[in-house]
Amino acid sequence: IAISNTARHLFHEKHKKMLWEIIITLSIFSFIFAFTLPFKVQFVGILLAVVVLLYLLAVNKMPNNKAILIAKEPLTAVIYSIGVIGTVFATKSNITWQEWSIAAIFFTIVFQNLLLFSVYESIALPESINLANFFGKQTSLTINTALFLGIILVGSYTFAHNNGEVFLQRVLLVEMIMSAVLWLLNDFVKFFIQNERYRWLGDGVFILMFAVLLFS
Repeated sequence: IAISNTARHLFHEKHKKMLWEIIITLSIFSFIFAFTLPFKVQFVGILLAVVVLLYLLAVNKMPNNKAILIAKEPLTAVIYSIGVIGTVFATKSNITWQEWSIAAIFFTIVFQNLLLFSVYESIALPESINLANFFGKQTSLTINTALFLGIILVGSYTFAHNNGEVFLQRVLLVEMIMSAVLWLLNDFVKFFIQNERYRWLGDGVFILMFAVLLFS
C-alpha cells in the first residue's frame, strides 16, 4: 500500500479544491487580523512561517531524504509548541521557571502525540519513513512511557512549588491528564488502529485545555 493511499491522504486528494478554498479564505482573514497583534507576536509568526516553508521546500526538493522525513516529528513538535507557547511568552517581560516547566511539558506532550502516531502509521504502513521505524516500534513505545513518567514527575514537582497559583495548577493537571491518555494508547493498538481511531483520541486530548478556560 502506498503512503498516498492512506485515508487522510485520499480525503485531501478528493476534497483538495474545497480545502484550498478554506485555506485561502482563512489565510486572508489571518493576514488582516495579524495587524491587531503586538509586533513580537507577529515576529514569532513570521519566523515560524519561514521555518515551515523551508522545511516543505526541502521535503519537495529531496523527497527520498530519510533524514528530513525522520525529522518531521520533532520539528513539528517544536513548531507547534512555539506557535502556542512562544506567542504567549513573546508578550511577557518576565517568565518564571514554573511557566518554562509548563512549556516544556506541553512540548513533550506534542512530541509524545506525534511519536505515537508514527508508531501506528508504521504498523499500517511498514514501508513508511518516520521516527517509529527509525527507533523501532517497541523502543518508541518505551520512549512514550518514559515521556509520560517524566511529565508526571516534573508536573507534580511544579504543581507543588507554584506558590498556590490556581491557574497554573489547573494547566499542569490537564497536561498530566493529556499525557496519561496518550500513554494509554500504548495498549489496545488493535482497537485504536481501526479506522485511525487513535487520531481522534490522540488529537482530541488537546481539547482538554478548554477545561482550564471553562473553570477559570
